[in-house]
Formats: sequence, structure tokens, C-alpha cells
Amino acid sequence: MSNKHIEKSNRSNAGGTPFPLVHEHMQKLRYWYQSKLTNTQLLVLLLTWLKQDFKAVTEQQTFPLFYRSNSNYSNQAESNCLRILRGGNNVSWVEYSIEIGNEEFIWMPIPIVLRGFFWRVLQENSYEKPLLNKRESRVLYDFWISKMARPRADRGIKMANKTAWANYINNYCQADTVLSSNSKALYFSNLHHSSADAYQTETIESDRYQLFKSINNSINRLILEAEKWGILPDFERSVKEHHVIPNRYEKLAQYLIETPGLISEINIDYKEHHREVTKVRSSRIGTKSGVDKFAVTHLFKELNDLLSVSKRKASSRSAFIYYYNQCTYIFSLQLILLTSLRPTHQISPSLAALSADRFSVKDKGQSRNILLSTFLQEQVIRYQSIQRKLQNIMPCSENSPFLLFLIDDDFKPAQLSAKKLRIFTNKHWPGHVPYQLRKMFSQTLMELKLPNHLLDRAMGHSRLGEHDGAMTVFPHEEKVMLNALNQLPDIFKIKLFDD
Repeated sequence: MSNKHIEKSNRSNAGGTPFPLVHEHMQKLRYWYQSKLTNTQLLVLLLTWLKQDFKAVTEQQTFPLFYRSNSNYSNQAESNCLRILRGGNNVSWVEYSIEIGNEEFIWMPIPIVLRGFFWRVLQENSYEKPLLNKRESRVLYDFWISKMARPRADRGIKMANKTAWANYINNYCQADTVLSSNSKALYFSNLHHSSADAYQTETIESDRYQLFKSINNSINRLILEAEKWGILPDFERSVKEHHVIPNRYEKLAQYLIETPGLISEINIDYKEHHREVTKVRSSRIGTKSGVDKFAVTHLFKELNDLLSVSKRKASSRSAFIYYYNQCTYIFSLQLILLTSLRPTHQISPSLAALSADRFSVKDKGQSRNILLSTFLQEQVIRYQSIQRKLQNIMPCSENSPFLLFLIDDDFKPAQLSAKKLRIFTNKHWPGHVPYQLRKMFSQTLMELKLPNHLLDRAMGHSRLGEHDGAMTVFPHEEKVMLNALNQLPDIFKIKLFDD
């Protein structure tokens, strides 16, 4: 594959790219609703679309055997099941299962505009029985693979092709800059930031909320387009004497709105004379080697106290050199935490690659541009002031080409290596490594709601072509990044050097 194709593929999977075209996809959804499919067949087709599972349909030449789970007896999410959750403010909601890895499944609420149709149709189906028999599934498969048979009046209407339509929700959510990478990883396998779970952690409740919101938005825009063109009645379906039409204003079940930013998984146990509603205990997904903010804040407080003691004792040349080396180690840890600098690659920028508000380093074989927060811009000035004092007492005139360097026992500049920094970190933070500060950077910016395409760029995860020219063409995004970066020193209570 050529670089151009790689660049195009990477850009299409990156947050911040344009959303899929709305009119062509709305017309495709309209075509489905106006087809001769039974209501149950349409439900299965829509559910396969929601789960982005058409690849399996093509390979197996049949649709998944979806069935309705009896929530009266089992609350456990399993493969290809749906349930009607009767709970809270007299509003029932339909949920479907999605796999989150290792054959573990969780419940996801049906999007708002599809709730009425799914609820009505599912009520007409028996528990624990496939929604479609083999013949009905085969008819649905033939409909899926066949060319569209449209009335003559509709043949001039442009619709999304089959591949684009099958990937519509995937492409929308990938472009969604608010949807976190961890949330995307629950739903989609093809991520441009595929290593997000190694750097970030979130609760399932938060991920469920984010996905529900993003998928809702992806379908709402289609219904809004239908309303704009005055063709929403074309989406009407008759379900046992009830006329059901997509409704963006459905009243939400209580559990969907009771905790802002979270949607809990609900268990309902039916007792003899009452039902008992409980929430599944919260669990987290993502990195298992993250650290607590308090631990990081405590580390830098101790390092600052260490520096204060060293400075007071820095009356002799050897004591001042010891103080300077401490400053170097601590500054390098600050850079990792506040810029996500990789401690296993080039730790220090060269002086030639340093400007007032940014620097570049060699990172994984490429030049990586790193923005400096207001705090770090001042810290660089103060660190270099300490270096000038050092030069006044040094017995030799050797200089280092790097911003950060140590002074060895021979009073010569020595490279700050990853090994030396790891030893220093373990001495003052036993059992931890500098790389965990990089993970803390990612986690904190995610919690500050930095759009994930900017977070990926701040982390240095950009792949070939996916963010070409973004910072030059859109300087506003650089301001958004800097606004987030400027909050980090206060969050971790990091102090400037006293030069």
C-alpha cells in the first residue's frame, strides 16, 4: 500500500475528520423503512447495523440469531440478546448486548429514536427464542445482498453505497472528538489510537454514557434531515395497530438520566410481592498500571522539599553540582508529566531545537513537536539560569548540546539517560517508573475533556498522514491544547525552581 493510501486510511479513522454525509445515509435508512421487510426483520437489520456486524453476516451468509432475554429471570448480558428493562418513572427501555472482550458482554441502551419501534416489536416476540427462523433470516440476507429495488420516482435519489452505510456509525463515532478512545474501543476494533487502553482508564458507566450519546447523535442527524425534507412520515411503521415513527423527544428512562455523565447497568430481581432494582458494581477498563493523582502530587511535593534542602546546603562547588543534578532529574520528570515526553527515547531536547514556546525531540525515529505550557516556558528560563551559575564554578569549558544534562564526578557534562532517570525515580518513588507519569498525563487530559484527536497528537501517537497540517491550518486547536496543558501544573501542585 502506498503512503498516500496509508495517509488516507489513517485520516479517515482519526477524530476530528468530517462526519459521514447525512442526506445519502438518511435516504438509505428511509429505503429500509419503506421496504417489504417484516417489522422483526427490520429490527434485526437495524440491530446488526447498530452493532456494526455486517462483516459476520457476509461471511456466514446469515444474520445473527438474536433473541429476547427474560429480564425477570436473568440480568446477564450474553451474545446477540436484547431485553426490555422495566424500571423507573414508568418508562421501559430496550437494551442490546455488546462484547467488550474475552467473551464478556455488557448492556447498551437502544438509541432514543429507535426505542419506540424496538419496544413495540420486541413485545410481540417470545423469550429465549430466535427472532427470525431460518427462512426469514435467509430472506433478510437476500435483501441485504441484493441491489436496491426502488420505485421509479425514487430512482434519481442518491443513497449511500452498501459499504459506507454498513460503516456509518463506525465512521461517525471515529470522527467524534468528544468520544474517548476507551469508549470507542468497547465498540470498534479499528482505532487510530489502538493503544489508548495502555494509557487511560475509565469506568464502564462513563463509556456506556459516551457511546449512547454519540450513537444517538449519529442517528438523530438522519432523522433531522428527514424532518428538514418533510419526509419523516416515510419512516412510519405499523406494529399491531400502533403507528410507530422515530421520535427524537422520547421520554427517557430514569436510569439513563439520574447520574450526569454515567449510565449504570441495572439488575432487576423480582421477589414474591415486589421487585428489587440494583446497579451493577462499577468496573474500570484500560491501563492496569496507572497511578493515583494523589500519589503523583505527593511525589513532586517530596521532590520539591528535597530540592529546598539541597539548595540551602549548596555552599560548596560539589554541593551546588549535587543540587543542579537534582534539578535536572526533577525537571525531566516534570517534562514527562506535563508534555508526555517518552522517557525511553530522547529525554532532552537539543538547544538548537528549543524555542520560547516549544521544542522538538527525536521520538520513535521521527521529529516530534512538543508545546510548552506557560509554566514550562518559565521553568526553562529558571533552569538555564541555574546552569549559568553552574558554568561560573565549573573548572572546564565543555558544553552540552542538550538542554538537560548532568555533571559527572569529573566535572564534565554527562548525558541524562533513561536508566539514570529510572534509578532516581525508584529511589524517591519505590516500585514506579518514569513512564507512569506519561500515563498520568494521558489520563488527566482525557478527564479534562481534551478532544481525543488532540490528545493523540499531544501523546505523540499520530500516525502517517492522520493529522497533516492540523496545527498550521487550525491554530485554534493549538490554543485548545495549551489551555489544557496550562492546567496541569496546578492540578499536580508543581512549583517553579527558585533560581
